[in-house]
Amino acid sequence: NAEYMGGDKYNKGLRHFSFQVCEKVREKGKTTYNEVADELVMETASKGTSPEQKNIRRRVYDALNVLMAMDIICKDKKDIYWLGLPSETSASSTREHRQRKSALEDSVARKRAHLQELLTQLISLRNLSRRNASSLTAAGVAEPPSDECIRLPFIIVNTAKTTLIECEVAADRTEYFFNFAQPFEIYDDSEVLKRMALHYPSQELIDSGFLSQEMVANLPPGLKHALQINLAKYV
Repeated sequence: NAEYMGGDKYNKGLRHFSFQVCEKVREKGKTTYNEVADELVMETASKGTSPEQKNIRRRVYDALNVLMAMDIICKDKKDIYWLGLPSETSASSTREHRQRKSALEDSVARKRAHLQELLTQLISLRNLSRRNASSLTAAGVAEPPSDECIRLPFIIVNTAKTTLIECEVAADRTEYFFNFAQPFEIYDDSEVLKRMALHYPSQELIDSGFLSQEMVANLPPGLKHALQINLAKYV
């Protein structure tokens, strides 16, 4: 019937796209969904056919899920890695295992770096909170004047005083567009707190239990050194 034929046609199309997606990932070794989808959209358009982009991208998405289910590829966040076809030789299998090992090591390294950044931010915010509390106590007030507060999160844009800056604001004030006539730099709140040296851990943070042994063990090397304690018992 028409419903069955439509399903059969879709399955054939999915197999065709799965093969194309498989070849794309195999050639690149490491890629992303957007990269594969963009290339297939362009290739399809160059052949004179013009299916809807969203249809192609949906099929690419479905094809990637099929290949992941077959352990032909693996995915880590946005990155897609080639693992290999089940029917390849033992030499290829060895290469695939090495590729998988390399992909997993890359994933662990990225996650370790992300954890270190989160710990650094945690320490910065803790030190900022303690510094602010001390300042309020010394001033004898419960809260600072509202016009002296900078709310988190924030960003700072730095450029020369002579720079001409054009600014446009969306009607709903959810988007801001800047055009700088000279080079500029953008810093987020985490970077600003680091420049204020608030990211350095102290012995007090450990003695109070704020930083656990596992947290200390996962600090960036530079911050471990800054503690100036015997870290052997934490590693």
